[in-house]
Amino acid sequence: MKVAPSNHSVPGSADPASSAKTSPSRAAWRDPIVWALASGPLIVVVAAIVTAWIAIAGADPSVMVKASNPDAAALPAVQARNHSATNAAARKP
Repeated sequence: MKVAPSNHSVPGSADPASSAKTSPSRAAWRDPIVWALASGPLIVVVAAIVTAWIAIAGADPSVMVKASNPDAAALPAVQARNHSATNAAARKP
């Protein structure tokens, strides 16, 4: 028994007659949307590398001194407390 070809197209199947009528597909890198979508993560990666380079190469020496001596951070507050606790007018000759 022979089955006659149907005129109904099956979803997802490529019809050779209809594909000949469409334009040929372009390479993905030629579409601007690909570059727009890829530029976001690319910018983030470049910014992370630049930030790491600045943090490693340009470390501030004063920050490193404060980190090595934890009492140095409290020194201005201690001096202000001591100054306000003493009577500066009474100490003048």
